[in-house]
Amino acid sequence: MTHKFTVIGKLPSLNEIINEGRTSIRWAARNKKKWTEATAWQIRMQCVPHISKPIVVRLTWFQKDKRTDPDNLAGGGCKVLMDALQMAGVLDNDGWQIRGIVNWFKIDKKRPRVEVALRETRGV
Repeated sequence: MTHKFTVIGKLPSLNEIINEGRTSIRWAARNKKKWTEATAWQIRMQCVPHISKPIVVRLTWFQKDKRTDPDNLAGGGCKVLMDALQMAGVLDNDGWQIRGIVNWFKIDKKRPRVEVALRETRGV
């Protein structure tokens, strides 16, 4: 079974998270928590069910432009998203329950977002 939902807006890039950490560890932790809570709220509002089986995650990143490298987008945003899935109660943990992550990158100048598909797999 596959569960789909969309996170509206822009998630932080890896560079944003690293740069905040250089400024202040407390500031970075506070902002990461804020991003995670906001993302978890969006997930809860879309009624994504609890998943106990192993999953493969497919992320389609829609950005306004090509200013941020794809690996930078996936690095920071993926961490926030996986933590939000756990915070929202969708996943028991964001560790080895996740068997794979596939990223796709596209441009949408008017509506940045991340479309997420969580596909249940057999336990391996």
